[in-house]
Amino acid sequence: MTYTHLAQEKRCQIHKLNRQGIHLSQIASELERSTSTISRELRRNASCLKAKVYFAKPYCSWQRGRNANTNGLLRQFFPKRRSLLNVTQAQVEEAVYLLNHRPRKCLGYRTPHEVFYNLPVRPLTLHSVALCT
Repeated sequence: MTYTHLAQEKRCQIHKLNRQGIHLSQIASELERSTSTISRELRRNASCLKAKVYFAKPYCSWQRGRNANTNGLLRQFFPKRRSLLNVTQAQVEEAVYLLNHRPRKCLGYRTPHEVFYNLPVRPLTLHSVALCT
């Protein structure tokens, strides 16, 4: 079986559907292609962007540790079984702000905001507190 590149239109569709969070198998069935073709196209696009792409297996949370950790952080703001229908835009924006300004070990204790915007490393300031008994 030989491989031929997809037309630009199909590539754009794959990229658009993937950015919308649609699962590979759904993209494949919608475009009448195999999941390996879709996966290959996404990897090829990632190599052009010089981005690392990992395809984790479903229900294997240990393959997506940082994702699982971030989901846990989100649960501080939006607990399980809480209806998201009543969540306001302001509540979402507050959660996003707080998470993006929280130092992360994996980023060398810089915040995602600092890393994304390539901000200089801020000096660590220690505040001394006197405890009275």
